[in-house]
Amino acid sequence: MAWTPTRIRLIRTPGITPGITPGIGRAALLLLAVTTLVGCQTPNPWLRQRADEDMKAGAYQSADIHLRRAVFQDPGDWRARLMIAEVRIQEKNYLDAQQQLEHVLAQHPDPQREAHAYDLLAEAMFQLGSYDQLAHLLKDRAEKTHATADYLRQAIYMGKMGDADGATLAFRKAAKFAPPSDPQPYLAMAQYYDSIGDIESAKTALYQVYHLAPDNAYMNRKLREYGVVPGPTVALPPIR
Repeated sequence: MAWTPTRIRLIRTPGITPGITPGIGRAALLLLAVTTLVGCQTPNPWLRQRADEDMKAGAYQSADIHLRRAVFQDPGDWRARLMIAEVRIQEKNYLDAQQQLEHVLAQHPDPQREAHAYDLLAEAMFQLGSYDQLAHLLKDRAEKTHATADYLRQAIYMGKMGDADGATLAFRKAAKFAPPSDPQPYLAMAQYYDSIGDIESAKTALYQVYHLAPDNAYMNRKLREYGVVPGPTVALPPIR
């Protein structure tokens, strides 16, 4: 006698889809998607690449699935965790972003990605209102590296937190440790002072930009907005 498949009859309960537990949330669904794929290992670089493509297309939920699978396969994959933090910041889930970034920094990534992790961590902590903790983190980082980028990060967030004196000090340190021909600290300084309405300080920073980069488009445009004609007579030497 020929074999015939056994038919399974699903018992339907009003308002409940068969196979879906009532109240299951988005996070649980995503975890289910990850765990069902565990039996078939996919290389983490491929998962990160797919996630990167998804993020560029704005498909953060799809990116999240790939990245969580990568971390499930290798909890030490700091590259995947860094990308998860970017997704969490897009989702405004700043606490989870902070936790992911702390994992990343504990793995000592390469300098470029480490700097990016600090940028993201500063934004997450700022959005969480952890101002004291953030100020301490930024100060420690800048004093450890004496890098212009770290002093600029400190200056920008001190300004965002309303500490104008702290921002000014950090900007001056950024300028001091910058390469002699680098106008970036003075441009950042000018933009900050312009944002708080301190036009005289903004003009002074722009005069220093002129000394280093007389053809800089932003500097020339802003000086004209302030009623100043750019020229050699306005140039000021940089901070040393």
